[in-house]
Amino acid sequence: MLRKHTADRIRDVRRILRQDFSYDYQVESIRSSFENTMEKIAILNFIVKITFAVTLLNILYFALIDKAHAYTISENTAVKAIIGEAEGEKYLGKVAIGEALRNRNYTRGVYGLHSKRVVMASYSHKTLYSAIKAWHQSRFTDLTHGAQFWGNANDLRKFKHASWFNHAVFTAKIYNHYFFRIV
Repeated sequence: MLRKHTADRIRDVRRILRQDFSYDYQVESIRSSFENTMEKIAILNFIVKITFAVTLLNILYFALIDKAHAYTISENTAVKAIIGEAEGEKYLGKVAIGEALRNRNYTRGVYGLHSKRVVMASYSHKTLYSAIKAWHQSRFTDLTHGAQFWGNANDLRKFKHASWFNHAVFTAKIYNHYFFRIV
């Protein structure tokens, strides 16, 4: 009987030890799972913060830097307009024409596009390069203070009779061109 009683006790102790081991293993497993989950949450939190920062930077870029929205004027057309309107101007004069083109977002009334030199493409590579560079530069400048229209001294006499001129405000004079914006 003592033997059976001892055997029962040993069996009980083993069962308790197995339960304790199983309990410790379950606790450790839960703890490990919790730590893994917390690491994943920390990583997701970091990703959310980075995504928010990138989104905020994009919003600021498009709101502040990318002020000019020349989506309907192709680069080719814009460069030809710059050459036709400001081929004889210094570089900043070309940039200013590019700005005004971007601000108005259309080429109707840009007579330089139809000049013989532009139509026949009889201008130098240097002139072409300068106009391309000016078009790209005009995206990041505001020399004309938001101007949409421009003209030289002779054009001003004609503008005085145009309907848009009554609503125009002078914004800048850059070399031989006067710049205006509609208010």
